[in-house]
Amino acid sequence: MKQGLLAEKSRTNIFASWVIKMRLPAVFLMCLFSPIIGNYVQAATESIAIVRPDCANKSIAEANCYTSLVAWEMAEQKDLVAADEISVAQIEGNWVSADTGAVFVSGWTTDATRYIKIHTVGEARHSGIWSNSKYRLETSSTVFYVNEENVRIDGLQIHQTDATNNSRYGIRLAPASQSNYYLSNNIIRGNSATTGFFSHAIVTTSGYAGSFIYLWNNIIYNFTSNGTGAGINLGSNHTAYIYNNTINNCFQGIYHVSNVYAKNNIVQNTAGDSYSGLIDFAATSNYNISDDATSTSGANDKINQTVSFSSTVSGSENLHLQASDVSARGAGTNLGSDANLSFSTDIDGETRSGAWDIGADESNTSSLRSDVDGNLTSNTTDALLTLRNSIGLNMSATAWQASATTGDVNCNGSSNSTDALLILRYSIGLSMSGTSWCES
Repeated sequence: MKQGLLAEKSRTNIFASWVIKMRLPAVFLMCLFSPIIGNYVQAATESIAIVRPDCANKSIAEANCYTSLVAWEMAEQKDLVAADEISVAQIEGNWVSADTGAVFVSGWTTDATRYIKIHTVGEARHSGIWSNSKYRLETSSTVFYVNEENVRIDGLQIHQTDATNNSRYGIRLAPASQSNYYLSNNIIRGNSATTGFFSHAIVTTSGYAGSFIYLWNNIIYNFTSNGTGAGINLGSNHTAYIYNNTINNCFQGIYHVSNVYAKNNIVQNTAGDSYSGLIDFAATSNYNISDDATSTSGANDKINQTVSFSSTVSGSENLHLQASDVSARGAGTNLGSDANLSFSTDIDGETRSGAWDIGADESNTSSLRSDVDGNLTSNTTDALLTLRNSIGLNMSATAWQASATTGDVNCNGSSNSTDALLILRYSIGLSMSGTSWCES
């Protein structure tokens, strides 16, 4: 490689000397060398600042550090285009208390390659379930008001807590010109008891020609808003790619007046329509699940479905798929090579494989009754867990994956000590012929 670069440099020098001797005009020189210079233009530099509750323990010694996202936004505002930078807010650390300031992102200059990125890492990042020990942004106002055009938000917990007022949002995108937004792996939670109207998890104002929104692997719930709230409500003049999101307990699921491509989404427990808008969803929309008769008109959409989540109990929501689910597991399409938005992991960071699950969670658990801990194999540990469950011990601190069929390997409708012995027999390689083993 080094020799090749030296040879190229030598040839360039000889040719440049010839051009100078010939006294060719400066315009010719610019045309001649601009392709060569272009090959060596570097991408914008990331400027990383830390947001954590204890700046003394920041992971990057020389980085600026702030104890709230509001403080970061106000201090770091700049012209990113002139600086040729990507501004990164890296949220880290153990958050015993919530970050409670409403964030107004404004006063920057950005473009598609020099943008704002806000994300969580390490112990600040959730695992797909709301956690009060991870970073969370909670306020009764609109939590994120984004008035800049090129912003990416990844891995945050966002809680809109207002109980009485109208038009309070989780994330409001309000661009002043052509925009590019990327929202991924977030948990956005509302207040289902509010008496206010028109509050949504993600909402956009009307956009501008050439604007794009990319939404994937987000979990959204409790935006009922007195019969007017939506999980996602998109204004006009955007092209949106909405992939593998899970929306539960919102009045509406996805409502739009934009050009929307929706794939692999779950919408459940709506009183209004799961999928609706003033225009049709894009023709390639497909593999979406609803709890009503609405759909994106995809050939593989599934209507009137009930998805089995781990928990929908208020205050203890866990919208991971149960091992027993038959609606979303393995029912999606692989988007790892999608031309517009490709990714390969779920909201937990787990790799998606095979026939993808629909929604934000890739269950990565076995459908085998004998695989009671969901680690994709049946062994003596599964036998012991089944025995423990059969004698009535507490399973909450174990890896037991509770479902209607967990451990019931003789298919008699219950899991007991007989099932435990059958799993043990199977796990040590004995023949199951002549037993009541019902698993293929």
